[in-house]
Amino acid sequence: MTVERIVRGMRLEDKTVFITGAGSGIGLATSLRCAEEGAYVSATDIDDESAEETAEKVEALDTGGAEAHRVDVTQGGDAEAAVEAVPEEHGLD
Repeated sequence: MTVERIVRGMRLEDKTVFITGAGSGIGLATSLRCAEEGAYVSATDIDDESAEETAEKVEALDTGGAEAHRVDVTQGGDAEAAVEAVPEEHGLD
């Protein structure tokens, strides 16, 4: 199943998505596709530089905006901290 097929038909404008593994592969593709649909993207990855690069690519689309966080999904505290860091004005959908 392709990322486009997963996201197609979703209404993401004014929504916030929290994507783990956003620094490469499926996570990167999903981040970009969700942004194309108008979502604000919280791009997370264990590699903070990759997450930041993804956020910059999303920002370049000039759609919903983005932020980057380093998250190791094997460490529950990392994920909780990143979720709490999503700006209040965006919320989390």
